[in-house]
Amino acid sequence: METDAIADPAGRDAAGGPASPLTFATGAIARADQFHAWRQRWAPIIEMRHPGDATGGYLASNAFWDLGEIVLSRVSAPPVLALRQRGQIRRDQIDSWFVACARQGTVRHQAAGRETVIEAGVPVLHSMAEPFGSSRTAIEWVALFFSRDFAPELNAALEAARNRPLATGLGGLLGDFVLAFDARIDGLAAAERRRLVPAIRQMLAATIAPSADRLAEAAPILDQTRRARARQMVRRHLGAASLTPGRLARMVGISRSNLYRLFEPEGGVARYIMAQRMRHACELLSDPANRAPIAAVAEAVGFANLAGFSRSIRREFGCSPRELRQAGLAAAPPLRDLPRDLPRDLAPDLPALLRRL
Repeated sequence: METDAIADPAGRDAAGGPASPLTFATGAIARADQFHAWRQRWAPIIEMRHPGDATGGYLASNAFWDLGEIVLSRVSAPPVLALRQRGQIRRDQIDSWFVACARQGTVRHQAAGRETVIEAGVPVLHSMAEPFGSSRTAIEWVALFFSRDFAPELNAALEAARNRPLATGLGGLLGDFVLAFDARIDGLAAAERRRLVPAIRQMLAATIAPSADRLAEAAPILDQTRRARARQMVRRHLGAASLTPGRLARMVGISRSNLYRLFEPEGGVARYIMAQRMRHACELLSDPANRAPIAAVAEAVGFANLAGFSRSIRREFGCSPRELRQAGLAAAPPLRDLPRDLPRDLAPDLPALLRRL
């Protein structure tokens, strides 16, 4: 049976370059066999059950990174029921913790007599040492696996927090951190990856077992995560003319003074919002495929009137919106084919890495 798995034997570049994930995907497998391959992939640690016709196709993928003391796993898959049963726990002896956060989709999780519904963006802590059942919609989710020796001083707090959605302010920061970690890991060099391990330990301590000392120790990471959340909100609401520093502070859940402090290195909050509006406007106007009227571009980046948009474009780029569009059309590069990765043999799998933790 073929796969379109692309793997790197260690998940790390010995020369210090960006990490290469270990991957598995069902796209190159015959539709009728896709779910069987996915189920077989996870069988050593989790039983996968299809909620409908298992022969109708199942496009799913898993990428994971071996970072030494932790393993990051990213899954994109259609609906499924995932079960971890006592017999599997006895056989594999895997008892690691994992923090999971869905980028999209919903999970209904049953463990230790408790059923919880976990929405996208809300992190949750689970243990591989106990049986569970997890009913998932079509989902894209990220999980950080780590051993009980990774932060032994936190184990009591982790036990108390397990199987409960971490839907608090600090919990939200943990979810943002996990998703941002996943979004950036492809481009991280070896030295940056090494610095991630203590940062993750600090983030867990500050969000799951907060104390004054732990919050102070994790303050730089918490600030980076809050800043990343604010930037995400700006991108998401860029078309809203009502996006102001005050509204952004409310959406992020911090005070205006803290928001101003976070964006002080970038010239302030208002300047950052305007810079993002201008950047996106430039992208739209310079795109040869985008023939939307200039007034529509102005509205798409949060300007209620065309005159104000034109003044801002001229102040930022030294030309009118029309001139910016013409310059983009004149400089449009020729299209070219993108390189395609070739399949290679699959490297050591996720169960093997979890046993090593």
